[in-house]
Amino acid sequence: MALALLVSAGLGSCGSSGVQTQSPAPPKASDSPTSLTPTSSATSSTTDAPTRTTGFGNLQPAIDVYVSLTAAYNKALQDPADASPSTFSRFVAGQARIAFEQSLAQEKAEGKAFRGTPPVNRLVVKSSDLTASVPSATLENCVLASRTNPWIEYIVATGKAAPTGAPPKVPPPYPATIKLFKPNAAGWVVTSYALDGTKTCTR
Repeated sequence: MALALLVSAGLGSCGSSGVQTQSPAPPKASDSPTSLTPTSSATSSTTDAPTRTTGFGNLQPAIDVYVSLTAAYNKALQDPADASPSTFSRFVAGQARIAFEQSLAQEKAEGKAFRGTPPVNRLVVKSSDLTASVPSATLENCVLASRTNPWIEYIVATGKAAPTGAPPKVPPPYPATIKLFKPNAAGWVVTSYALDGTKTCTR
């Protein structure tokens, strides 16, 4: 459950070290100090939160992969019992893929699901290297939840909200660092996702 809640929302409680899933970086890929911010933004018609997922120039394909991953993953979380990880697994590789797939399987095993409006992505590019033999990009995401229809985990059998435990010492949302690589012509894949539960993020 933890990864499902944290990856899809960035809003759950976590320990002082946060939640981290990483896989080794492909060889010959490196990050440069270049940092980009979007030149434009879009507004979702289904939530009251602004999105930051467009206007990234040459890195837009990488952004699109992460946005597609979260959209497919969040859709699967709405019905884990019947969802297949194949709907999002093409966007991830290595340990990140294992973590996402195991998260969905755990939701199914525990008889849980999510309902409401998934939080929207607010992305910035922290670094990138498009000239390396294996292009790479590092993103940071600070999601924003809907105030009118929050994303809630619930128990399918009863329809009641799942227990959330004690309130976190640090209030969410938390910044998530996402690493992507483009190993071949097939395009970008997410190889690493790390959530820092020690601080609240803002955009």
